[in-house]
Amino acid sequence: MNTGYLHLSAAWQGMPTQPLWPIELLNGLLGTGWVERLIGMPAIPVICSLIGLLAVIFPGSAVLRIAVFLYLLIVTALRYSYGGLNHFSHFLIYVSFALIFLPSAIRCARQMSRKDAMSCVMVFWFAQSILLLSYFLAGFWKIWYSELQLLSSDGFVRILLSRMVADIRPVPLMTPLLVKHGVLAQLIFLAVVYIQLAAIFVLFRPHLHRLFGVVLILFHYGTDWLLSIAFYEFTVVLGLFLVFSPFAPRRFSWRGTVQSLPVLGFPFRSRGRVLPSSGA
Repeated sequence: MNTGYLHLSAAWQGMPTQPLWPIELLNGLLGTGWVERLIGMPAIPVICSLIGLLAVIFPGSAVLRIAVFLYLLIVTALRYSYGGLNHFSHFLIYVSFALIFLPSAIRCARQMSRKDAMSCVMVFWFAQSILLLSYFLAGFWKIWYSELQLLSSDGFVRILLSRMVADIRPVPLMTPLLVKHGVLAQLIFLAVVYIQLAAIFVLFRPHLHRLFGVVLILFHYGTDWLLSIAFYEFTVVLGLFLVFSPFAPRRFSWRGTVQSLPVLGFPFRSRGRVLPSSGA
């Protein structure tokens, strides 16, 4: 993923006007002129990309994994130290932090001890928990701030219209269609809130990993088509950690999936029993 050039191009704006805390820390350690010195060093994006590639080839190197995390943290902080803030790179930072804790034995997976294998499992689970907790909090704050307006028939339509008025970009592809069908739009919005709230339970229900991975990827495409908010970096992370989750059953089971759904799956559980996560 060649994000180095895009992030470091922010340095061409000169010294950060509203530095975030990582940049403030570097200002104290390196002096306030370190950003200007980066402008004359076009090799830095190439070096950073090479470090990322080496971290993939040699996953057992803790030094390389830490370097990738620090790179993502610093360049993202630099990008948003000129006013404004966005979330495009946050998942990449979170996951790169989780991967720091991989055991060095990951370089030779077939010869790992049981302890190292369990460490890998816990790191992967940690990465999944960060992702799913983020979606849960997004759903929680939607309910907290919208209160009873969440149940109004035109709540989401008003959100779409206010976004259209405030945005100078072309009207998104699907917005005109949903604006004409307020009830349908609100049902979709409620479904999104349910999916986000249910995300924290998905962490403990492997039958839902692949399904929710796909659904959340479609959700991000939907935000682009409806609100012109694209988080395509998130879709890559969701694909790696949920769609291809090693904890999901080898064979997909509709019965196990439906039974595992929070609240909605309760009527489908026979005598309160749910299929085991390893079952097909």
